[in-house]
Amino acid sequence: MKSVISDIYQYHHRNNHREYFAYFEKERGKLFSDIIGRGKRVLDLGCRDGTMTKYFTKGNTVLGVDIDKRLLAICKKNLYINTRQFDLNSRNWPFTANSFDVIVAGEILEHLYFPKEVIKKVFRILKPGGIFVGSVPNAFHILERVRFLKGQIPNSISDPTHLNVFSISIIRNVFKSIFPDVEVHALTVDKFHFLAKSFPDLFADDIVFVGKKI
Repeated sequence: MKSVISDIYQYHHRNNHREYFAYFEKERGKLFSDIIGRGKRVLDLGCRDGTMTKYFTKGNTVLGVDIDKRLLAICKKNLYINTRQFDLNSRNWPFTANSFDVIVAGEILEHLYFPKEVIKKVFRILKPGGIFVGSVPNAFHILERVRFLKGQIPNSISDPTHLNVFSISIIRNVFKSIFPDVEVHALTVDKFHFLAKSFPDLFADDIVFVGKKI
């Protein structure tokens, strides 16, 4: 099963322009870097080729994991970090409890079969006071709703590897029993910044979340 999923993602990354690409790369990169800081032991879930990882390697010890072995090799070569091939859907994770200061999951939860179970595993391996930072696309952006009403496939579900959809309220609901005080940031294109601040459920293109282990 693992090899099948690995083959699917290698095909997807190679043939759907997912190499050296990250959704809202600069905006998320700066925000992640500011939140993470330095002097941390970081686990980057779904690092791929390191396009986003490069924003928080300086001053930190980073372990990147992904199911795509080929992109992991690129990540390791370019960023000089340790990497490990791993399927995040696996029942047992090869990490000990309380072992990371920060865990990152940028645009990952929507790809997983049981995201809440993954969040529980993240909580277990975070150190007390550690943070879980990541992002998901907002599947309920007003333009996505319009596409649905017009009988078109919304962008958020046009990706065949997306298994879940999220809004800000869904994120809060998924996190609430594990990270009760999750912090949420709305990212969008410049012309929608003001609207996204006032109506994030409708105008945020991407949702950044930050949960802290108390």
